[in-house]
Parts: sequence; C-alpha cells; structure tokens
Amino acid sequence: APVPHREPVAFEGSAIARAPDDSALYIADEDHRALRIVPLPLVEGAPPETLELPGRPAQVVATDGQLLITLRELADASGALLVLDRATKKEVARVALPQDAWGLALAPDESYALVTSAWAAKLSAVDLAKHEVRYSLPTAREPRGITFLPDGSRAYVSHLVGAAVTKVETPSAAEPQLIRVDLPSAPARSPIGAKLQASLGYAAVASPSGERVFFPRHAIGALGSQAWFGTGAVDVLATSRDEGIAPARSPGMPVARHPILSENAMSWLQGVRPFSDTGFAAFVQPRAAVYRRRTDTLLVAGEGDDSLVELDATMLDPTFGVVRRYTTAQNADRIYHVANRGGAPSGIALSAAEDLAYVYCRSTDELMVLRLPTVEGAFEQPPPLVVRLAEPHEDESYRLGRRLFFNATDPVMSGGLACAGCHPEGRDDGYVWHEVDLDDRMALPAEQRTEPEPSTAGQPPRFFGHPAQAETLLPFGETLAPEDRERTKGYPMQTPMLAGRVGAQASYGWHAESSDIFERIMASFELHRWSFSGSAENERRARAGHLAKFLREGLVPPARPERTLTAEEKRGEAIFNDQVTGCASCHVPATEYTDRVAVPLARRPPPPGYRSDPRAEYKTPSLRYVAGTAPYFHDGRYATLEQLVAESGNAMGKMAHLSDEDRRALLAFLRTL
Repeated sequence: APVPHREPVAFEGSAIARAPDDSALYIADEDHRALRIVPLPLVEGAPPETLELPGRPAQVVATDGQLLITLRELADASGALLVLDRATKKEVARVALPQDAWGLALAPDESYALVTSAWAAKLSAVDLAKHEVRYSLPTAREPRGITFLPDGSRAYVSHLVGAAVTKVETPSAAEPQLIRVDLPSAPARSPIGAKLQASLGYAAVASPSGERVFFPRHAIGALGSQAWFGTGAVDVLATSRDEGIAPARSPGMPVARHPILSENAMSWLQGVRPFSDTGFAAFVQPRAAVYRRRTDTLLVAGEGDDSLVELDATMLDPTFGVVRRYTTAQNADRIYHVANRGGAPSGIALSAAEDLAYVYCRSTDELMVLRLPTVEGAFEQPPPLVVRLAEPHEDESYRLGRRLFFNATDPVMSGGLACAGCHPEGRDDGYVWHEVDLDDRMALPAEQRTEPEPSTAGQPPRFFGHPAQAETLLPFGETLAPEDRERTKGYPMQTPMLAGRVGAQASYGWHAESSDIFERIMASFELHRWSFSGSAENERRARAGHLAKFLREGLVPPARPERTLTAEEKRGEAIFNDQVTGCASCHVPATEYTDRVAVPLARRPPPPGYRSDPRAEYKTPSLRYVAGTAPYFHDGRYATLEQLVAESGNAMGKMAHLSDEDRRALLAFLRTL
C-alpha cells in the first residue's frame, strides 16, 4: 500500500527542523556553511552527518520528501532557495533569489514557499513544482520570520528593525498586496503615551487557529527593573483586525522598579544580573520561537541569557505568564561567565509528543535536548543531552569573542544586553538611542571631560531606550528636578553597523573619541553597561581583545556582487569623486569611505524628544553598506538616502547644486558601496 503523505512538522522555517517521519533533525549551521543531519532516535556521542553547502544556510523546512534551505549568498552574491531530496541529500533545484535569502515558510498546500531576503529587503514566492520565482516584492528593512495563517489566505512577516510588521494579503496571487501593520511593542510596559519601537524580530508564529500571530522581540524603551535598554516582549497581533491585543499602560498601572543604586557590592551584583533573573523580563534577545499545541504555550529561545522560556500563549501579553524557564547554559567559564556549553540558543524544534525540545546553540556549536513536562505541577529539569555539531574553533580568543558577542550574562561587559542585542549579526537596530548626561560633562571642553570617581556601587549606563528609563536610576520614591528631567532626554545617537566596518586601525565613536577599536569597546562597557569598579582593567581589556577579534573575523557583512558599474552608477561615482561636490574628500574610498576624522558641523535643532548635543564635531561615518542602514545621520533625521541627498544641501559636502538626474546617479552609486 502507498505510504500516506506526511505533513511537515513545522511550516515556518527555523535553524533546526525535524523530519516528518521522525527519522532525523536538520540544522542550518550558518557559521560553517553546512547542513548538520542528526539521526533520530539520538545516540549520545554519535557524530552528526555533515553536508557542505554552496552558501551560508539560514533556515530549513523538512517536507515529506524534500529539504528546503535558504542560502544567504552564493558565489555571485545572490541568495537562493536550495531544494534537496531528503532521502538522497542530492540537489533537486537551486532557485536564485535577491541577496541575503533568510526567512522561509511553506504554504499550507505545500505548492510554494515564501522567502525573505533580509539585506535586499524583498519578499519572494517560489513555485515548488516549477522551481521558479513567482514574484519578488520590496518590503521595509530587514524582513525575517514568516508565518502563514492555517488557510493560506494571509502571511505575516517580522522585521529585525522597527515595530511594524508586514501583512501579505493573498500570498498565492500573482501580485499580492503587502501592507504595513503598526504593532507598537510592549504597550503594557511603555511610558504613558509612548508607542515603542522594537528590534530583534527574528521570528513570527501563528496560533493553530490563526486568530493570533506572535512576534517575540526586544521592546526598546519598555520599563522595568534594570531595563535601561528595554525588555523582551511577545507582541500579539489579532488577525481579525490586524491590531495588537495587549492594553496600553495607563496612569497608576504598576511597573516593577526598585532601587539599584546602593553602596554595597551585593546589591550591585544583584543589579547587574541579566534582567530575566529579576522575574520581570521573560528572556533576553529572542531568537526563535515555536508553539506547543498540547499546552497552548509559546517556547522562546533567549539568545542573550541562554534560556528557553515557556509562556502562556492565551494571555494578552504572554511575557506576563511565564510558565517555566529552562536553561541551556552548562559549564560557565569561571573568568568570563559565558556558557562553555549550550550558548546562544538560536533554533527550536519539538518532538512528536512535544515532550522534548531540540535546541540549536549557535555560539558553542551544539544541539541541546531539553525534556519538557507533560503534566502540571513541580518539575525538575534533568541534565540535557548534548550533541556536538562541530569542533571548537582553533583560536581560543576567537571562541571567547564569539560567545561574549551573543551573551548578556557577563557582569563586566553585558549588564543585561549583549553586543548582539543592538548589533544583531553585526548590523544595527535602526534605533536612535538617548545618551543621558545628567551632570553635563559633555558640555565641558574635551580635555575636562573626566569620568566621575568610581564607587562601590559602580557607575550607571548612559544609553537609554526612552527618557523615562533614566528615572530608574533614582532610589525608589525620588523624582527628578525639572532641569534633570530635561537632561534625561539625552543626546541622539544612532546604532552604527559593525560588520565590515571595524577593520581599520584608527579612531572610532561618533565623535572619534576612541583611538582604536579596543578603546571603543572598553568605552562601550561604560556607556552601555553598568560600570563596576570591582572589575580590573586587565579583565576589561581581555574582553575587548577577544571581542575585537570576533568583530573583525567572525561577523560577515552582506555580500557585494563583483560587476561593472552601469552608466548611471559611473556618473554617480564621478559626482561623488568630484572636488566641487566634495564627498570623497571626507568619505575616502581607500579607507572604507571614511577619513575617521571628527569635523565640526553646523548646529541643528535635535529631533523631537532629544536635547541638543554640545559636541559639535562628528566623525565621518563609513559609507560601506550604506544602502541598508536607514535612517541616516547620527540622529536619524533622514529616513531615506533620497531624503539625505535632497535635504542636506551644503551641510555635508556640496549637493545643493545637483540636478535631479545627478542626484539619482549619486544615489545609484551609493547603493553599490
């Protein structure tokens, strides 16, 4: 008798997938350009099968007969959907897609798949019978996770940058409609009247009924204990009306706060634990999610705190309903406090009975198998089963830098959010942060800007997601004076991209205040983290050295195709290099399109909600990969490259005299950098 067709275990792509016949797990190992195949049932100590791939894989879906794998870039810099025969592992098709193919979802009828191209900002549909592209449509920045409603009538796309998501109306049509849906993050934890932005939107998961879609993200500016960066959130969209279902915070609604300024080290140590430990934020740096049907819960992988958190999916805000917390971290390093096993969980698949969670841990190259309870009541997590997927990198400094980059639990450098929290994959979160300077030291001449004397309690961070968060630095019950409330607005500082931009031995920082990358990383420990006088300088320098190595060698910038410039792009290049326009005099092509020198700029009013920065000198930013890093200028005042070129006039270089045709040519060239 013919074997009946088996549906995929999951229609949404992930870094890990289970075969429909329960015969194997498939892991997209991006860092080694490989597919890892782990036979089931697991045999501890048995090595996985490794299949080398023609590009870095991002997500995989296992169907009854095939494997669908997104490849971020091929040799020609294009993305692709790779189709393999699941039995033979032989290539069936390779469908070229826009650059940086990342997210993947299979339509409920399995006739086609949707793929997001993150850097190219495109959504494509691939016909799985003809192995050809039906359409590729532009989206907002950094589209990532995709989920279909069960009837296939709609799909939703998450974004790494911003709070809005994308609705795909009738995705099976030849020309579907893409609709922006605003979904402010963590409304119940927002300052009164604020609509918060989000980042780290890697995943989108629909409920079995299709009535809700879950978006695990980082809510920038959300309030809570030690939440100066914001907090983890699961924003729930009601598909009947395309609106969030969580209520907005109203006056008098409590938000967890407690004094964190203390004169004793024990209180400080409690303060710098990852804020998921406070019981207020559910997770740090959400990376993947899966719906557990038997319990109506959502499992979210916290990349920053090495956690798998089970949330009540029936709640208006699931992060208020933490059912259980599981840890993947094992054997923490005694010096750097990062997991030597189970670091940076990045993908989740469930067993057929949903009593096991298979978790791919990226920073330690392992598969962790966690047992999940099947009945209510007390549950003691047994030690996880561990499968090593790859041998450790031969360079110890690189290994440590990689783990430190993703990890938010080291009290010396993380303080509740890792480097990857603001620089996901070495890119940027698209956010303009508030650099709060309560004592106005930045208004002093540069030579007088000394750091305050260290205390046992340490120095607070200076970067905040929202001015209201700066008030959490006060002991409970105290309020800010009017002049201090103005200072909490902070100076506007946008997150810069790192990948492909940190190779130079030169100055770093928006004001060129750091002489090299090591000093910049050291400074960031104080700017963005809670600076504790109990950490020795050699501890901080060691961490900075390990991180610098990984930033330069481990972060992969978007691929750039090697091709001849078009006539329009060549014209734009000539305009860029023209002495009258003057672009190349500061954005020097030979040194990553920057001279790394701070130059004074004419003062302009700051964007609403910020205060004017007394420091008038700004370092020339690199234009490498500039097409994908909106918004622009240090304060994000220009939403698009077109707006920057059209409105900056002669403030930076001289563009006021350019014709519309010249501006189009200049823009075309900038997009090639």
